[in-house]
Amino acid sequence: MLVAALGQVAGLEVLVPQGGFFVFVRCAGLLGRYRPDGQRVNSDADVVAWLLESGVAGVAGSAYGLSPWFRLSIATATDTVREAGRRIARACAQLHSGETT
Repeated sequence: MLVAALGQVAGLEVLVPQGGFFVFVRCAGLLGRYRPDGQRVNSDADVVAWLLESGVAGVAGSAYGLSPWFRLSIATATDTVREAGRRIARACAQLHSGETT
């Protein structure tokens, strides 16, 4: 369910878990984008910080030597996982290229 939801989010690639309670998400497509407050997203740690501000906790892949990935736990209620997917999608949609039209 979370894998499918995140697979639809531009800038993210999801590693399908082979068991366990974690999902690893590649976020290279978000790096170099800008948050609504103008801060540039430079790393997986920046992505995780932005997601935390959006109500989703994760761990930067750099903590495991796996940059530019982040890890999410799916060891929680199904409704909580669904809501996390929605929040991540909204947070990523708010990131922009910094270009003005």
